[in-house]
Amino acid sequence: MHSPAPTLRPASEADFPRIAHALRDWWRQPGFETELAIRERVAMVPRLWLQHFASTSLIAHVPGDDQLYGFLVGFVSADRPDEGYIHFVGVWPGARRMGVGRLMYTGFFDLCRARGCTRVRCVASPQNVLSVDFHRGMGFTLEPGPESGPGGPYVPDYDGPGIPRIRFVRPL
Repeated sequence: MHSPAPTLRPASEADFPRIAHALRDWWRQPGFETELAIRERVAMVPRLWLQHFASTSLIAHVPGDDQLYGFLVGFVSADRPDEGYIHFVGVWPGARRMGVGRLMYTGFFDLCRARGCTRVRCVASPQNVLSVDFHRGMGFTLEPGPESGPGGPYVPDYDGPGIPRIRFVRPL
């Protein structure tokens, strides 16, 4: 029997415990499993994101099913009101390659268009080639950067010393 496809709903602060749990457990792969890496990943999405940006963040779920299929934490910029920004996205490993990421991104694009945005931005680690490929497939282009790596051009120290990022932009 085929299970129902996930749908989207706005996030709420009540989603925080499940997202925090997902941040600890969904990235179980070599290089991402150290306790320091787990703490850093969890620290990227503290509760305040769901207190202040819940209306622009999305939860992928199947109604009546307790499984969190995915989450997207994003916002419309206060300083650049024509831009949406995707801060963090996660897809449950059991739902990867099922279109959940595409569903959440498309939902966020629609939300941003409805709020007058003309583009969406986000960043990724230069080593995360899977993320780079996904973003390209979603219509993002890579912004120029002074360095180049496996994923493309990036900005060294973008998010602090030793934390490089590839920058993406997508017109809506």
